[in-house]
Amino acid sequence: MDAAPATAALCFSLALLLGERGLAHSRRWREAAGDAHGLVRLELGALLIAAAASACTAIALGDAPSALPAIAGLATGAAALVWRCRSLRLDRPQALWAIGVFALLHAAAALPPRGSTGALLAAFATALCFSIGLPAFLALARRMEDCDVPGFMRPLPARALAAGILALALGSLASW
Repeated sequence: MDAAPATAALCFSLALLLGERGLAHSRRWREAAGDAHGLVRLELGALLIAAAASACTAIALGDAPSALPAIAGLATGAAALVWRCRSLRLDRPQALWAIGVFALLHAAAALPPRGSTGALLAAFATALCFSIGLPAFLALARRMEDCDVPGFMRPLPARALAAGILALALGSLASW
C-alpha cells in the first residue's frame, strides 16, 4: 500500500493547524495576513509558483528523479514567499511560520508521484482544498471553544482531530 496519500493528508492537516495557530496567537501575523483569506492568498501564490517551477523542471530534466522537480519547486516557492513576507514587513518568526505552512502544502501536492501536468493539477487541487479548508477550520475551531469539549481534549487534540477529518474529506477533492 502506498503511503503517499496518507502522508499528504497528514501534511495538509498540519498546515491547517499551523495556519490556525499562527492567526490565533500572532498579532503581527494577523495584521499582515488580515484574515484567513489573506493567509490563503499568501500561501496560494507561493504554492502556484512552486508548481510552475516543478513542472518546468520536470519538463527540462526529462527522466530525472522525481525529487528534483519537487525540490526546485520548494526552493522557488519559498523564495517567492520570503520576498512577499519582506514586502509585508513581517519579522523572521512570522516569515518562518509562513514558510512552514507553505512547505507542508507543497509536500501534500508533491508527494504522490506525477508528471509535469499532474504536478500542476495537484497544486491547483491542494490550493483549492486549502482555500476551502482553512476558513472552515477556523470557524470550526471557534465553535469548539464554545461547546462542551472535555478539558483534556480542549487545547490541541480536538483541533488535530478536526484538522485530520477535514484533510481526509478534502483529500478526495485533491485525489490524494
